[in-house]
Amino acid sequence: MLLVVVSHTCDYYIRSNYEIPPIWYGLVSCVITVAVPVFFILSGYLNVVSGQGVKKQFMKLGIPYITWTFVYGMIGYYYLELPVSSFMGIFDLVTGYLHLYFIVALLQLHLLYASVKENMDSNKIYGILLISASVTFGIYALAEIAIWVPGSSQDVATKIFEPLFMKFGLTWGGFYFLGVFFAMRPKALKHLQDSIWQYCFLAVVCGGVHFVEYITLLLRNDDVVVK
Repeated sequence: MLLVVVSHTCDYYIRSNYEIPPIWYGLVSCVITVAVPVFFILSGYLNVVSGQGVKKQFMKLGIPYITWTFVYGMIGYYYLELPVSSFMGIFDLVTGYLHLYFIVALLQLHLLYASVKENMDSNKIYGILLISASVTFGIYALAEIAIWVPGSSQDVATKIFEPLFMKFGLTWGGFYFLGVFFAMRPKALKHLQDSIWQYCFLAVVCGGVHFVEYITLLLRNDDVVVK
């Protein structure tokens, strides 16, 4: 949760402060980009461990979400003049404004887990994890392709992936069911703990790739000077 707060704070501060070189945002992004995936991993793990039913999950997440969406919808319509009659306006009203996308996605994943848990055991979770991870990887790959298509820009991904795909539970399903996998396979979690430094090294490598890509996109943008 702290990484999410840091993410939004840095995003606003660095992007609005033109004296800060854009390269620093890339460095920060490499660290905080794990925030949402980790959130869904922990959510999947804790959902299994706690044993809470869908009804209780809805009471904890659904009611606050509906209440806030209604309040913000009124504010957005009357004061911010947000469009509510267009497709995106209706889509946002149903799936949550701004930062609430994760609640909608999480409720979808809780419902999906509840629908399959009766027939799921410690062996079948391998197949479910493989399928969900493939879907998550595929969506990320589409966003990546959208960035690098000749003639496109990073805005293509941010205008398609962020407003639409991030609100679908399956986008985060690979992370969520990874948490479910660790809850159902304690030995796998133990292996992760025993090999934590190897996985940390892998995370650093992935962060380096992310940073190189960020710098490459900056260099491709003629309006941005890397300092």
